[in-house]
Amino acid sequence: MNTFKIPIIAMAMAVSSPALADDEKGSIVGAWNMTFLQFTDASGRQNTIPYSGQVIFSKSGTLSVQAMNPDAAAEPTPYTANGYEAYYGPVEIDEAKKTFAITVGSSLVRNHVNRLAA
Repeated sequence: MNTFKIPIIAMAMAVSSPALADDEKGSIVGAWNMTFLQFTDASGRQNTIPYSGQVIFSKSGTLSVQAMNPDAAAEPTPYTANGYEAYYGPVEIDEAKKTFAITVGSSLVRNHVNRLAA
């Protein structure tokens, strides 16, 4: 199973099992199943929560995320509505560092639109 972590803001998404990965070996381009979410809280402590969803990196340079916290009692976050998170926009990928930065073009949480997340 292919697993790696991609830092974004103060959180990291761990994705595994490319659903439709690009033919190029090691490329992040493709559709990935999200299995959990890692984030760093204000005190610097890293937390991991189960998450399910899909992350898609397109060949044309966009990122699309649809994800859900399966815990119906989970606390809301600035990125979620009713435990669900969805956004997309142009993305810059640094495969050497395994990082990316997205400028949110559309989001379930409207105040994230036109913001840069890196």
